[in-house]
Amino acid sequence: MKKRLWVSITLIVLAGVSWRSLAADPNVQYRLVDLGTLGGPNSYLPYWYVAYTFTPQALATDGTFAGWADTLDSDPYVPCFWDCYVDRAFRWKDGVRTPLLALPGPPGLSAASSWISSNGLIVGFSENGEIDPYLAAPAVHAVLWQNDQVVDLKTLAREGGYESLATAVNSRGQVVGFASNAASDPNSLQFNTQTRAFLWQSGVMQDLGTLGGSSDAEAFYINERGQIVGQSYTADSGPPPPVGCFAGAPLTSHAFLWENNQMTDLLTLGGSCTDAYGINDRGQVIGQSNLPGDTESHPFLWERGTMVDLHTLGGTYGYAAWLNDSGEVVGASTLPGDQALVAFYWQNGTIKTLGTLNEDACSVADAVNAEGLIVGGSGLSDADFFPACTDLVEHAVLWQNGWILDLNAFVPPDSDFTLNEAVFINERGEISGFGTFPNGDMHAFLLLPCWEDAPGCNSSNPHFDPKTRRSSPLALRSTPSLTKGFAPRGRLRFATPP
Repeated sequence: MKKRLWVSITLIVLAGVSWRSLAADPNVQYRLVDLGTLGGPNSYLPYWYVAYTFTPQALATDGTFAGWADTLDSDPYVPCFWDCYVDRAFRWKDGVRTPLLALPGPPGLSAASSWISSNGLIVGFSENGEIDPYLAAPAVHAVLWQNDQVVDLKTLAREGGYESLATAVNSRGQVVGFASNAASDPNSLQFNTQTRAFLWQSGVMQDLGTLGGSSDAEAFYINERGQIVGQSYTADSGPPPPVGCFAGAPLTSHAFLWENNQMTDLLTLGGSCTDAYGINDRGQVIGQSNLPGDTESHPFLWERGTMVDLHTLGGTYGYAAWLNDSGEVVGASTLPGDQALVAFYWQNGTIKTLGTLNEDACSVADAVNAEGLIVGGSGLSDADFFPACTDLVEHAVLWQNGWILDLNAFVPPDSDFTLNEAVFINERGEISGFGTFPNGDMHAFLLLPCWEDAPGCNSSNPHFDPKTRRSSPLALRSTPSLTKGFAPRGRLRFATPP
């Protein structure tokens, strides 16, 4: 089992759960912003792995959102970029959505965002009109959008590669990601040639190397101190076991921390592989690691050379999805028997269940901010991996002060939009996520906290009582959840499903 696919899921209320499912903080309400599209059917959060979920930083400190969306134009390239529309990245700020340029080239080039820094720098990837001869497909280059201009970060040119993709950027403009070279590699992490981790700064792309001289590595995250986290093959990499290990990788890999031109192996909890899913500004790293025997995979917190097993909610599987600078960690874990996957919160050596909405069986927690506000989704459909997760509808939720709130309480009554999962929350309490319409179209959304009588708050939420400032329960909507059947037709699959 891996960190879960980007799909929806649903579950039953757990006995003994202390989280109450009626409302969150009685002093707050939210205004919904449907971020719409660029003319086509869908819009998306920033992300770069489509085979399993990771938490993308989609909101800057000032509330600027970075995403990408379909245009009306059909993708002229084969295979197509994503869902066979031309896609473009966009920035949203204070009610204004601004499309961002793709790289210069012939008509019909697509581009997507993957991360936004705390001060609003956006990175991602764009087609450039070239064909990668090693993949026989349109090439993409890592890009940085700054002041609405697109900067081509190029590739590891001296190594003969055609591809690069940016995964994260900090407020200093340091960009990390991965790129291809020209060395044939049947076990490539991403391409038909070697995959190399890179750091781009001041116009120069640097190959970060690997753990133990092996062929492949990828950089995923960078904090404000310039510390980088990613994955690398090691000298003893072998075939992956059925439990844990990086999604779709041909060989086992270890997480690394790179700083001061040195790559450090984070090692494992005793098993063959470790996957990293985030780093905070204290240099703490989270993810999941296999235990001895490779029959269990647990969430971990790594700090200053020590990997701590966060344990699980009683099952054999779990992962850590996000952490704040106070060291609070959220993620998901199986319950005893490994039938259900449920969101958890960990702090100071103690792991607690966050529970689910109503009669949902499963839930996931995606992010936690500095105030301890946690967002995610309740209601999952992933029975191939978690047999109890057969819920029909996933609902975006907020956990706060012992309450679990269905964020669909803030959808206007005349809308058929269902908020499926809240994926990120910034320090101002602004939330980003994705939702669906009955016809299956997906849109990215924002929920903006508002106080007093701000426009679009009280009037748009019939479930909100202005006297008590509390939201009432909301019945489950009938919109179907996303399922594994939601599979775009394009080539943008840099990792394959587990």
